[in-house]
Order: sequence, then structure tokens, then C-alpha cells
Amino acid sequence: MLPFLLQSSILVFIILGGYVLLTKFKELKKVPADVRIKLFLASSLHAAAGGLFSTAAILYTTAVNAAFLFQFTTVATIFFAWLILREKMTRSKMLTVILVMIGVFLFITNGKLITPHVGDIFAITACIAWSLGNVLIRGIIRKDPVDADVSTFFRAAGNLIIPILFIVLFPIFSQTFKSVFQVNAFSFDIHIFPYIFGSALFVCLLSIFLNRALKVASASYMTILSSLSPIAVAALAFIFLHETLSIVQILGASFIVFGGIITQYLKIDKD
Repeated sequence: MLPFLLQSSILVFIILGGYVLLTKFKELKKVPADVRIKLFLASSLHAAAGGLFSTAAILYTTAVNAAFLFQFTTVATIFFAWLILREKMTRSKMLTVILVMIGVFLFITNGKLITPHVGDIFAITACIAWSLGNVLIRGIIRKDPVDADVSTFFRAAGNLIIPILFIVLFPIFSQTFKSVFQVNAFSFDIHIFPYIFGSALFVCLLSIFLNRALKVASASYMTILSSLSPIAVAALAFIFLHETLSIVQILGASFIVFGGIITQYLKIDKD
């Protein structure tokens, strides 16, 4: 797990760092030192901690469990946005979250109860890191005049911190801990490099558009709309993998889409 995460993080830093330095260098220099530190810490929480625990979750729970539990990010983000940013907790927002979570459950699990695994703890921890990181970044770039694309540079830098710490602290890890996270940071397999590169590329695109969204919209608004992602996955799976949906999954998709419509049109605050 760690080699994939570390190598992907390095590529993300190279791609995003190159993009920002080549196109936004003047804006980057204008960012105050204290804001840089805040962005780096918040981005480290989101990208590094979230990435680490989500990867561990995928390894140690089922794909269905991980896919469903990752949607807990929606609930956690709205809670942290209310707690830290004082975003409104309206009835329409609560209704939307309930609809989306019911829809996600039906869509991903096909209406069947999931069996708990140890990786579920990693998945929930990843959600907390993603949610809190996003809320903190939203608070920073809303308050300070930071270009959204420039702020992605700190996501790339923060993405490196935990894998590097794992390497530095490798000698003191217990054997059990090593076995859980598969700590062998220096292994390299050319056969999986295309997957590493693809992962890094899409992480870069995610970082850019996520920060642009957080610059202009509330954290709650962004995270609820992002819950539509299972629909996009299903559409791509239908086109490229010829997968089909059951009646229960279609019902779940309807709940998710309806939640997205409420988000867009019924009093879900954007600011």
C-alpha cells in the first residue's frame, strides 16, 4: 500500500507543483506566510491523512463497505461546517442528507446490510480527515484572497508528509503495524506504474476542481453535490463494463438525484 501511496504522492507534487509554478507563480508569492502554513496543515490533513486511511480501508474491508462508508464524508462535512464555519443547519439540508444517504445505501449495497470489517474504522477515519480538511481549507480561502489553483499547491505538498513520516519512523513500527500498512516504501513495480500515474493525474484534477468549488461555494453545498459521484460511476460502468443496475439500485439512484435537485434549488446555501 505505502509504495503506491508514496509514488502517487510524488507524482501529484510534480504535476500540481509544475502547474502552479509555471502558471501561478506570482500569485503564490503573494500568499502570506501564515496563510501558507494554515493551508499546508489543512491540506496535509485532507490529502495525506485522508489518502492514507482510505487506502488502508480499501485493503481491509470490502469494496461495498468502503464505497458506502466513504459517503459518510457528506454528513461529517456538514457537521464540521456548522461547527467551525457557522454554516446554517436547515431542515432542507438535513432532508437532503437523509435522502442522499438512503440513496447511497440502496445504490451501493443493493439494499443488503453490510458486514463490518476492521477496514471500516479506516474508512470512517478517512472521512473525518477529508471533511475536516475541506472545511478548514474553505475557511482559509474564503477569508484570505488566495487563488483557488494556488491553494492546490499546498494539497500536493501536504500529500507527501505522512508517507515520508512513515519512512522516517519505519524502524520503530511494530511488526503488526507494518503488516497492516504493508510498509515497504522503496519497492517499485513497472507493471503497476500506469495505475499510479493515472491515480496521480486524477488526484490533481480532483484537487484543482475541489478547491475551485470551495472558493465559490459553501462546504455543505460542495459535499452534497459530490454525493452524485456514484451515479457517474454507474454510468461509466454501464458504458465501458456493460454492468447493469437492479431495481433497488435504480431506486437508490433516484434518491441521490432527488437530493441533488433539492441541493440546487431548495434553500441549500451556496455561500
